[in-house]
Amino acid sequence: MEPDPLQNTININPLNPLNNLLSGTEYINRTTTWMNRLRVYFDVTNKYLLWKTVLILFPFRHKTWKRRNEEQSDLETPFVHSTPANDINAPDLYIPLVSLTAFVLLKGLLVGIGGAFHTDTLGLAGSYSVLTLAALVIFVKVSCYVFGFGAETSVLNIAAVLGYNFVNICLVTVSAMLFGTRLKTLARGYIFVSMSFFIIRSLLHSLSPESRKILSQSRKKKLNFLLAIVLVQLVFSFLLTR
Repeated sequence: MEPDPLQNTININPLNPLNNLLSGTEYINRTTTWMNRLRVYFDVTNKYLLWKTVLILFPFRHKTWKRRNEEQSDLETPFVHSTPANDINAPDLYIPLVSLTAFVLLKGLLVGIGGAFHTDTLGLAGSYSVLTLAALVIFVKVSCYVFGFGAETSVLNIAAVLGYNFVNICLVTVSAMLFGTRLKTLARGYIFVSMSFFIIRSLLHSLSPESRKILSQSRKKKLNFLLAIVLVQLVFSFLLTR
């Protein structure tokens, strides 16, 4: 097969306008794909936000954790997961983002009540919270690879599920402000148990049926996975509710 003269020209001269055009088009396509993936996590409704918050606070009586699927015309992927607007079990980033912002403002209020507020208080609280969340997301992602299903667990899904912690952490912070340290200790214990349960259920049901079957058949692997999640939750609860 003879080489394409046009392609050779493009490869030889990286400053060729056509080469720049092709590179720009490829970059735009990648960015558009990434934005479309991210947009799904913000497809929420008022009804979803209400019932999702209730589920986060009281997850024990929730029966069905399985994600809903929607049909599509693409034959290669005939089914896709429903968006949060149509599925309460779908992860979103709207609630974590809003609750993280509320937590940072509450921390600033607490520091201000104590008379130690500075101009960098909110920035430090926000940076500390984001870095803590990022470190734990990386830990969970690596743990998923160790247990053999890392490719199935999206970083955004993990960030969303762990980010729901900020809803309960806001509750603990308000409890400490209104009722003192005794109720804060009880609230910390509750959110540790409830969020461990919520995270385990959410992450397990985000896996494929084959991976869940393998995990259920290997008692040691399942126990180690659950212990890793509980450890993450314990560290998260301690670091952000001190």
